Amino acid sequence: MKRWTSGGLTGLLILAFLAVGGFDQSAADAAPGETTSAQAPRSSSPLILEKVVVEPLDPGPGTLCRLRVNLRNRGRHTASRFHFRVQVADNALEVYEDQLFLQPIVAGESQEILLFNFWSSEAGRPFPATGPLTVEVSLEAASWVSVELGSDGESRHLIGAVPGLPSALRLNLADRGESGPR
Repeated sequence: MKRWTSGGLTGLLILAFLAVGGFDQSAADAAPGETTSAQAPRSSSPLILEKVVVEPLDPGPGTLCRLRVNLRNRGRHTASRFHFRVQVADNALEVYEDQLFLQPIVAGESQEILLFNFWSSEAGRPFPATGPLTVEVSLEAASWVSVELGSDGESRHLIGAVPGLPSALRLNLADRGESGPR
């Protein structure tokens, strides 16, 4: 899987509006061109959806958008088997219904996960005529796993479900007809 780096990307948007979950980073820690939310109450889950990144910053109708998230594992075990729900303009994207992301995140670490690109509008989901285009990402479920390296490669064994989920972040991409930084 190809990793994205923020260094070569322009128009980076990071707006983290927490419906549920924790966020430890203050606005002073934000990189140039990034916007972060204010402090929010901590989640009871040891797996935190820290931020959601959508590119480009202000998509128009029919724009292909890139989507990625950062997860922090505050648990004692490796986390994996992430099940996300993504809504664009309050419409769930069906591609996530039966999809698990198997990237492991070691206890105590934070990692970026690339999600599927999406179109800002498509048949059955028109672009908003007024107001912002909303994107909501919810981490619905995840599992604790043990990872073992053997002579025949890596094996993973389920330990159990990560408690305290779902956790969601909602983004309001730039309002139509308004200009200026967000």
